[in-house]
Amino acid sequence: MSAIKPRSLTIAVFTAIAAGCTENSSAPPSSKSIDLPAILSEISFASGLTIAGAGASPTTRLGTSISTPAPASCGYSASVQGFVCPTVTSNGITFDLTYYLYDAAGHALTSADAAPIASVRTVSDLKGTASIPPANGTSGTIALTDHHDMTLTGLLGDKRTLNGTTSSHHDVSLSGATTFRAVIEGTSVTHDVVLPKEGSSPPWPLSGTITSDFTTAVSHPSPAVTTSTHSVITFTGSNIATIVSTTTTSAGAITTTCTIDLSGAKAPVCS
Repeated sequence: MSAIKPRSLTIAVFTAIAAGCTENSSAPPSSKSIDLPAILSEISFASGLTIAGAGASPTTRLGTSISTPAPASCGYSASVQGFVCPTVTSNGITFDLTYYLYDAAGHALTSADAAPIASVRTVSDLKGTASIPPANGTSGTIALTDHHDMTLTGLLGDKRTLNGTTSSHHDVSLSGATTFRAVIEGTSVTHDVVLPKEGSSPPWPLSGTITSDFTTAVSHPSPAVTTSTHSVITFTGSNIATIVSTTTTSAGAITTTCTIDLSGAKAPVCS
C-alpha cells in the first residue's frame, strides 16, 4: 500500500475533530450533566478514524455500520469502576466499549448525575473477521484487531484536551480476479489536542499533535514489499493544520509536508 493511506486517515481525523467541536447538544446544560452521548460519539469517532486506513473506518469500508452504544445501556461495574456497554456485532466485527467518568479531583463516578463530570475516558476494542464485498470478480476478508484508549479532560472549563493511544492489526486477503495479501500494523498517539468549548467559534483545535506509525507488509503478489510511514499532524488554532510524513521502503525514505484545510473547503497541498 502507498503512503497515501496513513495520510488519508489522518486527514479524516482532522474532519472528525473539527466536526465534534461544532456539534450542538440537544440536551439542556446543567451543572451536573454533560451531553454524554455526544462526548462518547466524538471520542469514539475520532479514535476510530485515527487508526483506520483510507480515510474511513474498517467497518465503513466493509459496509458495516457500528454505532456507539447509548450510555443508558451501559451498566456500572464496581470491579472496573466504569460503565460496561453491551457488545455490538455487525458483519463479523464486534465492538466493545467501556467508559469512565471522573470528577474534578479525579475520583471515579458511579453515575452521570453524581457530580459535575470533569473528564471522560473511553476504552474500546474492534475485532473480528469480515468479508469484503465482491467487486469485479474479486472477493476477500479482513481480520482486524483495533484498540483505543482515549481521555477527554477539561469538561468543566472553556477548553477540552484529548489524549490517548490506538493500536491496530489488519490482515487483508483478496482472491479471484485479483490476489493480494497484506498485513498492516499501526499505532497512533494523540497528545494534548486542545479543543475549544463546545459550540465555540472558530471550532478548530487550538494546539496539539497526532503521531502515527504504520508498517505495511505485502507478501503477495511477489516480491514481498514492506513500507513504513511515520506522520505527525500539528494543530495551531487556525483552520490550517500541517502533517509531515516520512515513508520508508528498501529504496530509501521520502518526506512529504502537507497543509490541510480543516473546513474541507480546499484540497490538501503537499510538497
